[in-house]
Amino acid sequence: TVRPEDLVLNISVFPREPIPLKDFNLLPMRANTNCLGNSNCMIWNDEEGISFATTKNGVTQLNYYPTENEFKTWMRQHKICRPSEQFPNF
Repeated sequence: TVRPEDLVLNISVFPREPIPLKDFNLLPMRANTNCLGNSNCMIWNDEEGISFATTKNGVTQLNYYPTENEFKTWMRQHKICRPSEQFPNF
C-alpha cells in the first residue's frame, strides 16, 4: 500500500535504443555534468530530481529521484534506520 508519506527513491528507464538528446527538452537546465573523454556523460539536476546518461548515440538512461527539498522534508518526518541487535554488523 502506498501512503502519502511514502517517498519514491528512484525510477530508472533504459530505452531499448538511445534517444537523440535533441528530442529532450531538458537542456538548458541548471545541471551538473560528469563526462568521460569518450562522450559518455551523466547529467543531473538535484533541484528537479532528474538525471540522464548519454553516449554519442543519445540518451541511454533516464532517472527520477526526490528533489533536495522533497528529501529534506521526508527526512524531517522519518527516523533514520539503525542497525538492530540481531544484525550488529549491518
